[in-house]
Amino acid sequence: NSKDGSLVLTYRPGRFINVSGNVLVSDFDGDVTRAAGLQIDWLPLRVVRLNMNYQHSESDPGPVKSDSVTGYAIWYITKFADIRVTPGYSRREEETTTEIYSLTTNINCRF
Repeated sequence: NSKDGSLVLTYRPGRFINVSGNVLVSDFDGDVTRAAGLQIDWLPLRVVRLNMNYQHSESDPGPVKSDSVTGYAIWYITKFADIRVTPGYSRREEETTTEIYSLTTNINCRF
């Protein structure tokens, strides 16, 4: 016995920015999960792209709460090379609280 419902809204206020939001409610045999999120993607310069994503969810019974913030910044150095920096943070509250921080950097070269 399960029920799901979700909604995604996207708004593009300009040619170089995109904003999306999402909401999800799920019930699976009495275990209810609610989640909501926001994503922003922006191209401030032709050679730089920025992205940010926030997600929050809660579950019953539990309660279990989680939040995460991720994103990336890309610098297109040339047509064949770019640098991507990806920071992240997540927090989960259950009986104990867990926090995770991350930072990744990639250099991509295409031949």
